[in-house]
Amino acid sequence: MMLYLLTNPRTTLAGTMELNYRQIAFEIGHSVESAVCIIRRLDEKHKVIMLSEETNEILIRNWYKYNWSGGSPKVLTSVKTVVKWIKNEDF
Repeated sequence: MMLYLLTNPRTTLAGTMELNYRQIAFEIGHSVESAVCIIRRLDEKHKVIMLSEETNEILIRNWYKYNWSGGSPKVLTSVKTVVKWIKNEDF
């Protein structure tokens, strides 16, 4: 699941993505219940993501460590643009 979250095309440059359990379950080949359980475990037990069911968003903690190569100014400008779209203020 973590590999899916890090590599799927809907994850933004800020490490967030819209939460859609049915789509995630379909794409990883699990049931919806299993996908919900795994995502909640990644949030509550392992603390590698932050889950907001109020805004239907996931934030991948330390996403930049896995996906940024050097932090070029162009990438940082794009991240600042994407951050404006995040609905959850805690993220």
